[in-house]
Amino acid sequence: MKNMKPSVMVGHKDVWPMRVSSQAAAGGEVSTICYEDDIPTFVEAELVRLYGHMNSSLTYLMASSKANGASTYVARNTDRMLAVLLFKRNAIEVQVINEMCKIDAVEIARFADFVFSTYASVTRISFSMLENGFGRLPYPSQRYNFSEDIVLDMPSCTDAYLESLSSKTRRGIRGNLTKIKRDHPSFQFQVFEKDQITVQQIRDIIELSKARIGAKHLRYGTTEDDIQCLLQVVRACGLAGIVFIDGKICAGIVNSHLGNGYFGHVVAHDPHYNKYGLGILCCYLTICAEIERGGATHHFCWGRYNYKYRLGGVQKDMICLDVYRSRAWYFRNVQGVAKNALQTSVARIKTRLLDIEREETGHPGLVSRAVRILRKLKRSRFSE
Repeated sequence: MKNMKPSVMVGHKDVWPMRVSSQAAAGGEVSTICYEDDIPTFVEAELVRLYGHMNSSLTYLMASSKANGASTYVARNTDRMLAVLLFKRNAIEVQVINEMCKIDAVEIARFADFVFSTYASVTRISFSMLENGFGRLPYPSQRYNFSEDIVLDMPSCTDAYLESLSSKTRRGIRGNLTKIKRDHPSFQFQVFEKDQITVQQIRDIIELSKARIGAKHLRYGTTEDDIQCLLQVVRACGLAGIVFIDGKICAGIVNSHLGNGYFGHVVAHDPHYNKYGLGILCCYLTICAEIERGGATHHFCWGRYNYKYRLGGVQKDMICLDVYRSRAWYFRNVQGVAKNALQTSVARIKTRLLDIEREETGHPGLVSRAVRILRKLKRSRFSE
C-alpha cells in the first residue's frame, strides 16, 4: 500500500488520506493512514470488530458528540486493519476518543510514532480508559485514574447462568422472586427494545437512580446532555428490563447492544422493595433476557458494586494513559503528572476499601466511613 492513495466514499465526497506510510513489521508490511477531520464509512464496522465496546463505537461517539471534528487513524497490513483510532488535536495534544478498549503496546507505539512524526507541535497523546496490561512503551508515559469494566461472560442458557452463581445468590434470587410475586401479585417484568423504550420510562429509571444517590448525600453526576446521549443510543440499540408493580415502574436497567455484547448504562430500583433485593432481581432477569437473545457478554462497566460480582462479573482494570514525545516534555508537565498521581493514589485507597467492604472482612462500618472521607477528599480543592 506504500504508493496507493485509497479513496473512501463518505456521503457524496471522496476523502483522501492526509498521509500514507509503510513500515516493515512481524507478519508483513504495515501501513498507517490518516483521514484528517473525517470518519470514513468503514470505521463503524471496524470499531465493533476490533474493540467490541459501546464506548468505542461510532453509535456512542456520535450520540455523545465526541466524534464531532475527529480524525481517523488506521494501521493495517495486507490482510486486515490492526487499529482504528479516532482522535482530536490541538496545538500541543492529541486526544484519542476511543474508550474502554484493549490496544496492545505495539499499536500504541505505532500511533505515537505517527503522531510525533506528523504533528511537530504535539508533545502529548492522551488515551482515556484503556484496558491495562499492555506492557512497556518506548516513550515516557503515565498511567493514572485506574477504573474498571466488570464483565460477565454469559453461558448459552439461563439455567446454566443461574447454576454458575454462588449457592447464596441462587437462594436469594429464587426466594426473593417467590416472595415478591406472592406479596405483590401485580408484579411484572418486561423487556423493551429500541423504539419500544419510551423517553418517560428512561427518565423514571433515572429518577430512581437519582433518589438513591441523593439518599447517600452524594452529587448525581448525570447531566441532561448525558440523558440526551443515552436516548439516542437507546433508540439505535437499546434494551431495557423493567419491573412494574401496580402498573408503576419499581426497578429498571437500561442497556445498549453492540455485536454480541450488552452494556449497562443505568440501573435503579425503588428502596421500598429493598427487602426483596429488587435491584439484583431486575438485573438477573434482564441478563437472562440477553442470554435468550444470544448475548455473549454483559458489561456492568465501572463502579465496584457488590451486586456486579454476585451476578458473575469479573473485573478488567482500565486506565488513562498519557504518552509524551520525550522525557523533557514529561518533566515540563510535572504539575499535571503530580496531580494525576495524587488523584490516582486517593482512588486506589478508596477502591481497596471498597474491595475490603465487598469481601465482608474487618469492620464494614469503619470502611464505609473511610470511603466517604475519601470521596470528600477527591472533590476537595487539591483535585480541581
